[in-house]
Amino acid sequence: MTLALALGCAALVCGCGSRPTLVSPPCTTAVAAAPQLSGVRTTLTKLPASPFGVVSSAGFSFVTVGGYTGLNELWVYRDSGVHPRLVRRFALPISGAAGEAVTPDGRLLLVAAGSGVTVVDIRRARSGAPDAVLGNLQAVAPSAQTGSLDPRSAIEVAVSPDSRFAFVSLEYFGTVAVFDLRAARAAGWKRSGSLGMIPIGLVDVGVAVSPDGRSLYVTRAASRFGQPPREGTLDVIDLRQAETRPASAVVKRVGAGCDPVRVSVAADGETVWVTARASNALLGFSGPRLSLVRVVPVGQAPVGLTLLDGGRRIMVLNSNRFGVTGASPSLSLVDVKRGKLLGTIRAGAFPREAAVSSDRRTVLITNWTSQELEAIRLDSLP
Repeated sequence: MTLALALGCAALVCGCGSRPTLVSPPCTTAVAAAPQLSGVRTTLTKLPASPFGVVSSAGFSFVTVGGYTGLNELWVYRDSGVHPRLVRRFALPISGAAGEAVTPDGRLLLVAAGSGVTVVDIRRARSGAPDAVLGNLQAVAPSAQTGSLDPRSAIEVAVSPDSRFAFVSLEYFGTVAVFDLRAARAAGWKRSGSLGMIPIGLVDVGVAVSPDGRSLYVTRAASRFGQPPREGTLDVIDLRQAETRPASAVVKRVGAGCDPVRVSVAADGETVWVTARASNALLGFSGPRLSLVRVVPVGQAPVGLTLLDGGRRIMVLNSNRFGVTGASPSLSLVDVKRGKLLGTIRAGAFPREAAVSSDRRTVLITNWTSQELEAIRLDSLP
């Protein structure tokens, strides 16, 4: 049975006289059959350590490199098609530099690290000023005793539309840390502006804010390495409550396939997209009940995703991070309107994060295991 057929059968629950309703897909190692896309123009740039996060802003792209190997740097590239040009690199002070976000006002770059974020002034980072790093906002003191849980496991970060609040997933602490950036700036970045924690549960990874600023979405994979995959959740947080009473801000939780890890929201706010890593599927949720409306089979162990062409297509990064026999890492291109897999593109080992360059000409992908930055020219995609 193909993955598409298996997921199709599992995703339909038929009630008497009612139309089929989608349900969360099961765990599987089967992958979707899809043609390899031809004529795609791509380049690979070798790096000295594994890249993790990538974001773009105002003609530049920012990549975290070697956050878990000791290098722990931010690399700044000038966007120039499929040949991004490295213009500078500088060390980051908190180890474990991972995911990134740019504040909507375009002034700050936030890098998930430790139990919070490293704050970087984008203008200074572009120009090479020595004081580009403004401060480090940490939710838990380095000396704090936290038992078997690890608060120093920041992995992804999202920002409220007004650029005031930052939300950081602490993967192995089971929480999302909330920071007031305005308060931290007013204190000269000497105080963290920490407002508390949103309890999610292990293992929480992906975070995304709705365009209207009302909701924060968080994925919870619900399993650790060495444990068999199982169904995780997509949690919905009331953003206003998260900014004032984070401990009670979770308002909804829905099943989201096996080991959901990344989440992104369509520009119109209508659909929330999730990669279910151990279901080998891209899931789409919509409506006031956050109903599952799309199940698109993709490649092996999808992690990152990025919306293209105003959200009309999605590129999914199939990591194959656990080395399933017969599988390989790849990129899946999905037609959103039809919920159809258009084809695949070759990728380096463990493609992890992706971002569209600010000039809208290129999509950049961090290949973690092969230590490469991949660039694909968007106008070469079908």
